[in-house]
Amino acid sequence: MIKQQTILPILIVMLFGVLIFAAGGLLAAENQAQKESKATELAKQSQDPLSGLILMPIEYSYAPSVGPLDKSAQQAILEPTFPIKINDEWQILTHTLIPFEKLPEIGGNGTSSGLSNIMTSALLSSKITGKWTWGAGGGLMFPTASNTDPISWTNTPTGYDCWAAGPAVVGVYKDGPWVAGALVNQMWSFGEGDSWMNMMQIQGFAFYNWGMGIPLATCRASVSTGPNQPIRARCCPLACRLGSYS
Repeated sequence: MIKQQTILPILIVMLFGVLIFAAGGLLAAENQAQKESKATELAKQSQDPLSGLILMPIEYSYAPSVGPLDKSAQQAILEPTFPIKINDEWQILTHTLIPFEKLPEIGGNGTSSGLSNIMTSALLSSKITGKWTWGAGGGLMFPTASNTDPISWTNTPTGYDCWAAGPAVVGVYKDGPWVAGALVNQMWSFGEGDSWMNMMQIQGFAFYNWGMGIPLATCRASVSTGPNQPIRARCCPLACRLGSYS
């Protein structure tokens, strides 16, 4: 029979072991929660174009039904964003869109692929952030489209052969795990070129963050018109977004 004097030290050692194990589990859980909180905050900053980070996202969108024949269209956009510090309260953000498109012919079986019009915006914004932040400035569009021939049954242009400029504004809302907002550009053509255009582009986004920041939805819509290209409306309701930040 084990003596009571022997059992008591064993019970004390076992009790200390349980307490140490529980404390280690609580500490690990706290460290994990801190890591997830830090990762969530970094993810939210990377999703906010006004955060002041250098961003380099790539957005891919797929539209399954375009034109009278319900063909698919694809678009990939590189969106570098660079902040320029003015002082402790204000900054200028340069936001550029470099789009590559694959568009179906309206009446044929072919596609039109290549670079579209590169657009860049310079936005003045406050570095003091809250639930709502904003930026305003202007944008410039370059005549970089690889296919600017008039639209027809067998040709779908990837863009316009002209320069364009106009105002730009962005608004961002952040609350808890949510990051949402929109960037709006209005462009009018100017100078020499084979076409003129009048275009409004709206890029909306919404993110709900689970630890590492998972995008709930991003969308892009544009309405444009020109002499050889009648009114065109596009809307990509869902897009995949990957990127890096520093």
